[in-house]
Amino acid sequence: MRRGIILLIIVGILLFVGYRTLSRSGRRPSAKQRAAADTLAARRRTGRRAGTLERKRTSREEKRLERKRKREERKRLREEKKRRRQEEKMRKKASRQRKGKKYGYNLLQAIFYSETGSYVIIDGKTYKSGDEISGRRIVKIEKDKIIVEYHGEQKAVKVGESITPLSSSIRR
Repeated sequence: MRRGIILLIIVGILLFVGYRTLSRSGRRPSAKQRAAADTLAARRRTGRRAGTLERKRTSREEKRLERKRKREERKRLREEKKRRRQEEKMRKKASRQRKGKKYGYNLLQAIFYSETGSYVIIDGKTYKSGDEISGRRIVKIEKDKIIVEYHGEQKAVKVGESITPLSSSIRR
């Protein structure tokens, strides 16, 4: 009987020691584990789910303004992309016109017109209003023509014409 009780006590001690060494509760948690447990507990106290990202709460008005800003940005990018495509198309068209043709000196190849900023392509180079080419100054850029000034005379030049010969004067 004594042997049985001693055997039971020894088995109980071994089970207890084994349980303590193998279980997590027997070890002390690291600093990271304690910090994670603290944040989880704090989130539970505030009513948020554990593991979710914290988000700034925005009002309906703020959300509406953000959507409007994004919409305007997309519109601006679309317009810019369209303008670039148009410019590239005009450049290609101008280069096709040059091929196989004899053209005059300082040929106006393309006009890119907008209210904010217009420019022209003359002999493959880009110019804006106020620039000079061979002593001739670009006075004004319009949708279908440019006005060029040379020694006080002004001349309208259309796409495909040379800006060099000044045969007629045009007064604005």
